[in-house]
Amino acid sequence: MANFTNAYPASFAAQASSSERIQFLRRTYALTAASLLLLVALEVILFKTGLGLLLIKAISASPVGLILTLVLFIGAGYVAQMLAHADVSRNVQLIGLLMYICLEAVILAPIIYYAEYVKFPGQNLAGTAALLTTIVFSGLTATVFLTKVDFSFLGYGLMLFGWFALGLVICAVCFGIPLGAWFSIAMIGFACAAILYDTSNLIYNYRVDQHVGAALELFASIALLFYYILRLLIQTRD
Repeated sequence: MANFTNAYPASFAAQASSSERIQFLRRTYALTAASLLLLVALEVILFKTGLGLLLIKAISASPVGLILTLVLFIGAGYVAQMLAHADVSRNVQLIGLLMYICLEAVILAPIIYYAEYVKFPGQNLAGTAALLTTIVFSGLTATVFLTKVDFSFLGYGLMLFGWFALGLVICAVCFGIPLGAWFSIAMIGFACAAILYDTSNLIYNYRVDQHVGAALELFASIALLFYYILRLLIQTRD
């Protein structure tokens, strides 16, 4: 199918030498930071050029638009994750990561626009949410590295809750069921558990050559945490 990066896969981070493990972690977090910076740049471009507003109008024109956007995000996101995790050339993996960043930019655009330009202009709610996200993420990351607990046991619970939450979102869109602050709080907890799980996987379940896939998973969990923190901030001010 594709050219494999090497015939003999690298060792897992837990089994690698200290220098290999440190290099893997540096690459992963550097790529995660770069992904977040690119996401911010894309949001700025969307709103400065007016493309963001056109995109939001198209998405929110009807429930069908919202459902199609959600389906596109899930489907294309799955493809992006496959590419980022596959044993193929690094460029292909990075294309998968780039796809996912662009998808997140589309998904986050409506709530950022609503917070910054419609409901609370001048209050920089998105900036507050970003700061809170950074603090929570840093604390969760420190918890994993200091305690050295393997949080891989969270995997099945995250998967089940994720499908349950997706079902609630679809029902909310189709039938106009309001999802209040309780749902945002639950999803913040879900995102926190996902960060613990992803960070633990960096130590125990990733090979030292899989920094692109690892960065994508961290990026996705951080973006999810930001989204629901911002949503909760909006709800508490309404």
